[in-house]
Amino acid sequence: MPNTFRFDDSGKTLHVPAGDEIQVQLEETPTTGYRWQVAGIDDGVLSPQGSSFSPGTAIGAAGMRTFVFRAERPGTATLNLRLQRPWEDEKSSLKNFQVTIIVDK
Repeated sequence: MPNTFRFDDSGKTLHVPAGDEIQVQLEETPTTGYRWQVAGIDDGVLSPQGSSFSPGTAIGAAGMRTFVFRAERPGTATLNLRLQRPWEDEKSSLKNFQVTIIVDK
């Protein structure tokens, strides 16, 4: 069972064993142009495994963006995600998400 974070978990710290999967699920409405993007990750400790989007039930409604990471080796990593338009700079982000992951042996 993967360790799952949601927007309300921003600012928290999670301990996971090496080899575990971590998921981050965040609400997103891509039709607005704003999409969640990885803004920072220590890829020596965590490695991105991809992301997917599950649309909402109505046209143009918010859906769920799911990012998947693997805890590769013991250490501490800060994972930063931003909700922004890809063509704009980080100052234009609507929301930020940050968690600290401590990977244990």
